[in-house]
Amino acid sequence: MRPVFGVPTFCIITGASAGIGRCMSIELSKLLGKGSVMVLVARSKIGLMETKKLVLQAVSSEKDLQVYTVSHDLSKSNTNLLDNVFSHAEGVDFRHAILVNNAGSLSDITIKLSENDDVSALDSFWSLNLSSFVALTSAFIGKFRNASDVRKTVVQTSSRTSEQPTPGLSLYCAAKAARLMLFKVLAIEEPDVRVLSFGPGPVNTDMWDSLQQISVPEMRQFFSHMTASGQVRDATEPVRHLLDILQADEFVSGSHMLMPDKVIESQ
Repeated sequence: MRPVFGVPTFCIITGASAGIGRCMSIELSKLLGKGSVMVLVARSKIGLMETKKLVLQAVSSEKDLQVYTVSHDLSKSNTNLLDNVFSHAEGVDFRHAILVNNAGSLSDITIKLSENDDVSALDSFWSLNLSSFVALTSAFIGKFRNASDVRKTVVQTSSRTSEQPTPGLSLYCAAKAARLMLFKVLAIEEPDVRVLSFGPGPVNTDMWDSLQQISVPEMRQFFSHMTASGQVRDATEPVRHLLDILQADEFVSGSHMLMPDKVIESQ
């Protein structure tokens, strides 16, 4: 079996400027082998530079890890993005290629589905959450398709909402459901690629904080209760759990794995 970590790796992480994406960049960098290349993608140039700094602080200089940042709005055209990302995959004898599809958005959750009639906003949402997701995954597999000696892994940040209708989160639920099914199909079509959808559960991020703007009062109360009762985690715990799953390499390709619920002890 080809090793998962500790080998020269080409790694792409989207949504890397903050939250789970930043944490994933830092934690994964510690496991990569000497001569690896990490490409961090997000809209915020400032956030990306901060993530890059934290990654380089987390690893020994002896690893010779090369970290590149690509500032790009994934709701826009992806032609330049793909060129910029994969230009860094040349000239190195990689043994593992990893794509972490973490970028995503909630859409305008201050309105209900029946009020979502802004076609331009809808196009932008689907481009960010689906079109760029498919395009980047496809380009990644195409880049390494003929590299039989390279382990290939694609991961996406998923959610329980991919299978559970949630009032106020209609577009988010639909996007997560579509991504989940795309990965299930991908695992069948590409048996040489390790495919995993991972739901980290409630995590303390800007996205989680923005749920207080949701249009459904009952859901605002529900999310507030989760925060107040200590059910919301720091990103480090689910990220490390995901990396443990990848390291063990025992999951069925195409699986949807969820972070176990946090156990809250009674006072």
